[in-house]
Amino acid sequence: MSFSRTVAHQSRTIGRVSCPYRNSSEVIPEGLACWQSTGNRSRVLSPSIPRWQAYSASVLHGTLYVLLFLVPLAGYVHRLAGAHPVSFFGLVDMPVFIGRDEPLRLLTDTLHRGLVPTLALLMIAHIAAALKHKFIDRDGVAGRMGI
Repeated sequence: MSFSRTVAHQSRTIGRVSCPYRNSSEVIPEGLACWQSTGNRSRVLSPSIPRWQAYSASVLHGTLYVLLFLVPLAGYVHRLAGAHPVSFFGLVDMPVFIGRDEPLRLLTDTLHRGLVPTLALLMIAHIAAALKHKFIDRDGVAGRMGI
């Protein structure tokens, strides 16, 4: 490619970012999220990925999202049921919508204490899988994750 064509190409792409879920030659304006440009298309894994790994990844991601919601919720309700105030990083006091309730406090304590290690283990499994795809399989899956 000649120097003038390279400069012209670079000047057209300044202020733009490539979207990893589109063809590498396509660019989108800076500030637009990739999900906006891809619509509702599902992310299809490479055919080289075994079916059990694709299924495991789907289950792992779904479980992580559920736990990322349930763990803080259980901790929040646990604190409220124990009549303890809850603040958001010491900046804002969270609303109190329940009074002291010992059975609920015990239930949410058990739930929170059980879900936190589960979340930690699943996060470790997710990181291990990403590193496996990056350094062992080298199948491009890690590139889709941004690593």
